[in-house]
Amino acid sequence: MKVGITGHRTPRIRGKEKDIECWISGQLKNLKACYKDITLITGMADGVDQIAALAAIKLGIGVECYFPYKYKLHSNQQYIVDNAIEVKYIAENYFGKGTYINRDRKLVEDSDVMLVVWDGIATGGTYYTYKYSKTLEKNMFLYPWRGAVL
Repeated sequence: MKVGITGHRTPRIRGKEKDIECWISGQLKNLKACYKDITLITGMADGVDQIAALAAIKLGIGVECYFPYKYKLHSNQQYIVDNAIEVKYIAENYFGKGTYINRDRKLVEDSDVMLVVWDGIATGGTYYTYKYSKTLEKNMFLYPWRGAVL
C-alpha cells in the first residue's frame, strides 16, 4: 500500500504543525493496522511533506522521497533521505513551475491512497495535487482544517 502525502509548506500551515503531525501519525497507524506493508511517498518540501516523512520514520514505515529535481539538501531532508527506502529525482534540473507539477503528478499516480492537508483555499500546489487526485479517483483522507470549505 503506497500512501502519498500532499500539504502546505510551513508558512501556510500557520502553527498547526503539531496537530498535523498527530493527524498524519494517526492515519498512518490506521493504514498500517489494515495493510501488512505500507510505504509513504513524500515530495520532500518543507512543512507537511517533511512532517509526514518524519512521522513515518518514527512509526517504522518506509519512506520514498520524490524530489522535483536534484539540488543540495537541507539537514532535515538529509536525515529523511538517509532513512528512506528509495529516493527519486523526477527531473535532473529545475525547468520552471512544471518541475513541481510533474513531481506532484508522479506522486499521485504512484500512490494507492492520498493524505491531504489542505486549507480549502483554491490556490497552490496542494490544491492542484488534491484536484489531480480527485481526477484519478484516488481514495483520499482530508485533514479536518477548521474553517475550510472543501
